[in-house]
Formats: sequence, structure tokens, C-alpha cells
Amino acid sequence: MTKVDQIARGILAMVQTDVFQIGSRLPSERKLSLQLGTSRNTLRSAIKKLEAMGILELRGGSGCYVQSKDDSIEKWQEIRKSTSDESIHSRLEASSLLEPLVAALAADRIQPVDIEDLENCIVALSKAIMDSRIEVIALEATRFRAIMARSTGNRVLMLMMRQLDPAHALACQVIGKLDEKEKERFFADHVEILNALKQHDAGRTREMVVAHLGYMGRCLLKHTGFDVPDTR
Repeated sequence: MTKVDQIARGILAMVQTDVFQIGSRLPSERKLSLQLGTSRNTLRSAIKKLEAMGILELRGGSGCYVQSKDDSIEKWQEIRKSTSDESIHSRLEASSLLEPLVAALAADRIQPVDIEDLENCIVALSKAIMDSRIEVIALEATRFRAIMARSTGNRVLMLMMRQLDPAHALACQVIGKLDEKEKERFFADHVEILNALKQHDAGRTREMVVAHLGYMGRCLLKHTGFDVPDTR
């Protein structure tokens, strides 16, 4: 288990106590890092992982809040460990069907705070790509999806997207094999999706997400030989 996973477990155990309720604000980053005996960088990575899973919510300029008290880390890790072709195929197929619909709804309902969080995510994604930090790229891409799902305001969709995060993480494994042109397209897709969300253009947002998923499917086939289901 990595240090980030250990800290994520520690934060989850903390928020599951009676001290914290849904909507409660977590202590400051400085206090949390001292309490958990870790660096701020490791703490931030753990918080981002929990945010992508729907446990925490980062609000720009406000802090970190409890979004769910569900013990979903174990479930998340169990799903992620499943490597059978049938399991991988099912998760990718479900993601390809659901994500474009979630993106379209997000375009209708997205708020300024969500756009700000997505812009911060784009900045972090750009830096991770420039630094070739594959794990961070996957984490930020997953966080992008989580924020987009959050902006729908539909908790059921948020939970469904959270359960499909491992499918996205699986697809991101191919990032390490992408050439520079492919990495540029990967990043550009996220920028285009954000721009469509900013314009509240549901049709364009859905179109861009479908295009991005299709492109990543082709990259996955090219670099790993795994054939992603065609849901068009």
C-alpha cells in the first residue's frame, strides 16, 4: 500500500466518526498534515483521490468538505484489481454509455465554482503531462470526470460515475505509451470539453466526450491490443 493510500484511509476513518457530518469542513491542510504525520504534497494527493471517489469535495478558496461517509475505498480497490477481460470490457462499455450523458447534463447545470475547479484541474493536468508523471495524469483526469459529475447536482449519477472510475484509470494506463502527438490530443480533448461546459453547450460537450472516449479506445487498442466496445 502506498503512502497516499495510507493517508487516504486515515482521512476516511476520520470523516466516518461522529465528529464529521455530510457537509462538514475538514481542518486546514497544515493541521491535517500534522495530525496525520505526512507532508502536504502527500496529503493533497490523498485528498484528490478521495475527491475522485466522491468522499470529499474541494471547493476553490473555501476548503475541503465531507461529501460522503461511505466506506468505498475497499470496494474501489477490489473493482480495480479485477483484470478479467469480461470485467474490463463491461466497465469500459458502461463508462462509454454513461459519461456522455452525464457531461451533457453537467453543461446545463454547471456553476462557476465547478468551472473554477475544472480550470485548476486542467492546470495540474498540463503540468503532469509536461513532467511525464503518469499516475498524476490519471488522477487528474479522473478528478476532472468527478468534478463534471458533481456539477450535475445528481447524487445517483455522481455515485455511478465514481464506481466507473477504475475503468477510466485502466484506460489511463496507456498514457505512458502515448507519443507526444497523442499526449497533445489527450490534453486538448480535456480543454475542449471544459470550453463546451463553460458555454453550457450540452450537445457540444456530449460530442467532445464521445470523441475523447473513442480516441482513447483507439489508443488502448493500438498500445495494448485490448479492443474497447463500440457503443455508438
